[in-house]
Amino acid sequence: MNIRKIVLSEDGFKGAEIHYYNEKEKNGRQMLVLTKEYPKNPIHFGLEKMFKDLRLPLLEICGFVTDDMDKNVVAQMLMETKVFGLEIDSEYVILSGEKEVFDGKYVKLKTCKLQESDNYEGFDIVRELASSIQTETDEYLAGTKKVDDLEVAIRYLEAGKGKGVTLEDLNNMPPEQQKEWATKLLENNFGSVVMHSTEFNSVEETEIEQAEEIQAGDFSNLNVVAKEEIDVPVNEEEGEEF
Repeated sequence: MNIRKIVLSEDGFKGAEIHYYNEKEKNGRQMLVLTKEYPKNPIHFGLEKMFKDLRLPLLEICGFVTDDMDKNVVAQMLMETKVFGLEIDSEYVILSGEKEVFDGKYVKLKTCKLQESDNYEGFDIVRELASSIQTETDEYLAGTKKVDDLEVAIRYLEAGKGKGVTLEDLNNMPPEQQKEWATKLLENNFGSVVMHSTEFNSVEETEIEQAEEIQAGDFSNLNVVAKEEIDVPVNEEEGEEF
């Protein structure tokens, strides 16, 4: 699986949109198939943390943070910033997110196709994080990184999304009450998503396929976008919207 694009839904609490390429054989020939999936399960902590680690590069590349800025100012900016989109290719990385500029009001941020030739000092760090996100996303799709109701509830409250209940309130509840409250929170906020391990892999997904004949294992020149019910390769345009 060659993951090319990940877009988090509601900070990952409502899953993600994931684009990836798979090699398949058709009529005796190797095909590269672009597939889109929309798992609804909340992402696990490891994947969430890596997206958070991309906030500083996003702010630096977009010109909000410079080397001579006060660390407290930078820390405040990080709290106001989210990264929810990543596109990765063999030659470039694109980050997408948003920054709060007024109370409850945000500006969208998106980098150019960041390449090594741009001489951005943090390029290697971004590439390493992007590669790790690909690996974690593989495990997320496979269901090997499980997340339970209580973990999601705690992260939900830490993100300031809880209404009427604080993290302290949750910590003061008996264990059984914590679990019951967490399950109700997920049912009320995330629809029919069930986080118990026996049902973790029961997710709604949509697969959209498009094929281009290639030499097996050669991904370097692939530059196509999947379109629903269209089988003709289309070149990606610079700055494609997440």
